[in-house]
Amino acid sequence: YNNVGAVAPYSGTTTPTLTITGVPPTFNGYRYRCVVTNGVCTPGISTGALLTVNTFPVITTQPQNVTICEGAAATVSVTATTGVGVLTYQWQLSTDGGTTYNNISGANASSFAQAAVPVGQNNYRFRVIVTAGCGSVTSTAAVFTVNAYPVIVFDPIDVVCVSDPAFSLSATPAGGAFSGPGVSGSTFTPATAGTGTKTVTYTATNAGCQSVVSRTIQVNECPERHLTLPEFPAVRVYPSPSNGRFSIKLNTDLYTTLNIKIYNSYGQIVKTQVASGLTYGSVIPVTLFNVPNGTYHIFLSNDERGEVSRKGVSVVIFK
Repeated sequence: YNNVGAVAPYSGTTTPTLTITGVPPTFNGYRYRCVVTNGVCTPGISTGALLTVNTFPVITTQPQNVTICEGAAATVSVTATTGVGVLTYQWQLSTDGGTTYNNISGANASSFAQAAVPVGQNNYRFRVIVTAGCGSVTSTAAVFTVNAYPVIVFDPIDVVCVSDPAFSLSATPAGGAFSGPGVSGSTFTPATAGTGTKTVTYTATNAGCQSVVSRTIQVNECPERHLTLPEFPAVRVYPSPSNGRFSIKLNTDLYTTLNIKIYNSYGQIVKTQVASGLTYGSVIPVTLFNVPNGTYHIFLSNDERGEVSRKGVSVVIFK
């Protein structure tokens, strides 16, 4: 023990009452005793009085807002200090936007962690009460933003022929992206993809939460479509009779252009036409103007395969 000097924060150091003004936390655990003397007899010494100094907690780092995808892990934390003693924690949850809070059982550490947060916790709020010897303080609330993964519906397309025309792919939600062989934008072109089993993928994103669904498209050669012009049913003319407007449908995948010559019954050419950019199933519209009723002979030819293929068909004009 040492004598207490008559300096701040002490006063009354030579009186029966010692006063300490503005006790700092560093005085926690100090012991004080009093020596009483009349100057003649042996001094009387009191027992020691233990000074316990409690402090309030101070939060130095508040819990932070959390933005995640559903099913992800999340942790909220607080950093707090106190001059004397041990801190205790109690995390609380609000499901109504912060109007009311309830204690979370067992959540008594400086951090509260969840392994898989469901989308139902979107807009939940978490806060913590920190307690020390002199009382408690409550943190600000951390708001959870839990984004859902897009639910993709990708319409399946099972089997196509390599000679089929390009077609549109369909999936929801809108705004996603298709990818895979033969895919350009939202269009699938069998000829570009080539024969075989092709995997086409649709990817959609919601606030950074990405979903992916794949479908397979079987692209077959379909050799039954490899018909030369003379073979049935490589071409079809309809309707017949017609009023001068009719169509030629291509039921073969061997040709991309056709030379068309139409003769009357006297062998005179009444129309020539070249159709290009053809694929299997293409329909070529033909119109004969200012011709009399009768039977007209249509000659189709193509030499792009290194040989000349010809086909003769007839159409009846009746107006």
